[in-house]
Amino acid sequence: MVQEIQRAYNETEFLEYVLRTLIKNQESLKIVKQIDEQGVLYNVEIDTTDIPQVIGKQGKTINALRKVFNVVGHLHGVRATLKVNSAKII
Repeated sequence: MVQEIQRAYNETEFLEYVLRTLIKNQESLKIVKQIDEQGVLYNVEIDTTDIPQVIGKQGKTINALRKVFNVVGHLHGVRATLKVNSAKII
């Protein structure tokens, strides 16, 4: 099942494109795609200063992104989850 998910479900480039339009610190963006029997998890790391742009007012931006990924995942029969973390820049 994991291999089927990998073939049918490749939205990492789209997520990267959308996030790059929102954030200022481009080099801090890191997306890790984890696939297992439960579905697909996208761990996104961005600079702390860019988190407000990704979350948006009252969480509307991040919720919209999550809804898009849930719909696409549902079309492929997969559960899709999007998680945003702060990358610590030293």
